[in-house]
Amino acid sequence: MKLKTSDYAERKHLCPLIKDPPSADCYCIKMDSMSVQSAIHYCAKNYRNCDIFKESDEIRLNF
Repeated sequence: MKLKTSDYAERKHLCPLIKDPPSADCYCIKMDSMSVQSAIHYCAKNYRNCDIFKESDEIRLNF
C-alpha cells in the first residue's frame, strides 16, 4: 500500500523508502523470513539507522 505524500508529514516515524523503495533489497518490499525482523525494526521507527536508508542521499537529506 502506498501512502500519499501528505500522509508522510503526519507519519515521519515510518521509513520514507516504503513509499518508493530504491531497490528490491529494501526490507519493506523483500518480506521473506530473512528480512522480516529487519523490516519491523528499521521500517517502523529506526529507519535512520538502516544501511539502505543511509545509502539514499536524496531521501536522507529530506528527513
